[in-house]
Amino acid sequence: MSYSELYFSGLLIIIIAMTLLWLVSVFLKNASIVDPFWGLGFVIAGVFYFYNTEGLEIRKLIVLTLLVIWGLRL
Repeated sequence: MSYSELYFSGLLIIIIAMTLLWLVSVFLKNASIVDPFWGLGFVIAGVFYFYNTEGLEIRKLIVLTLLVIWGLRL
């Protein structure tokens, strides 16, 4: 998978996730539910890129762990 395909796939996953969340917020008539999920969007992207890229596994695991801690803290 080329870098452009990889980036586009990650973008598509985030767009789908956030659109679904927006639809839920419209259904509930509560737009404030979107705010806590911004960090989760980074976690989703990080997990996607972790499994779909090549590289030194320990480095990828460290970066993913730090990203998950940071994203869930948000």
